[in-house]
Amino acid sequence: MKEKPWESIAEKLMQDIRSGKLPPGEKMPSQNQLAGHFGLPRTHIRKAYEQLEELGYLSSHQGKGTFAALPPPMIPLAMELSGFAQEMAQQGLQCENRVVQRKWLHYKPQLFQTLGASSQDKVLKISRLRMVEGIPAALHTSYLSAARFPHLEADEKNIQSVSQYLRAQGYEHCQASQRCLAMLVPTKKERKLLDISGCSPALVLTSKTLSSPDGEVLEVLRIVYRGDRFVLQL
Repeated sequence: MKEKPWESIAEKLMQDIRSGKLPPGEKMPSQNQLAGHFGLPRTHIRKAYEQLEELGYLSSHQGKGTFAALPPPMIPLAMELSGFAQEMAQQGLQCENRVVQRKWLHYKPQLFQTLGASSQDKVLKISRLRMVEGIPAALHTSYLSAARFPHLEADEKNIQSVSQYLRAQGYEHCQASQRCLAMLVPTKKERKLLDISGCSPALVLTSKTLSSPDGEVLEVLRIVYRGDRFVLQL
């Protein structure tokens, strides 16, 4: 497929920023200036700038202009069950956990059956936004059944970490099962929380948390990792 003019401009500017020819913090030429330089309509320059800003190579400040930038370094990700915060701490990164949603769900056949819940049972959805070095990085959404945890309704508002909650309920040794990792477009709400522009794909992990050794399903988990923040370690 032939490369579009704005894609060529974006690639050239990206290389200039990476090489230091356009050092981070340097003010970029105006879109009109670049349109004249390349002999192309301003719309091509605008698309190139939008792409570079989405990738983290440009930073716009209202009233001041657009400046060259470098995206945050990629974070190695092993996706261990020991916990996201612990994994970030081991790399010397500051991680903040924000509960952004607690919601009791109506009956969803596949989810409820996976959790061993009946249509009359209650299932809690709890979502936590993970901020790494002050930047949205991942969204963890857990589903817990009140049939499995009799005091879940009373405990709901105090749950900040699901892994800690499971340990407090006596489940010290857990294992992950049926883990599935895919590059998917997050939902509109997930994109907003993670500050993902457009329909950029993200790493989406789904799994079940099982107790050991009896294999009870304790949790269904969905994690959305920003694709521009992490590199997967195998």
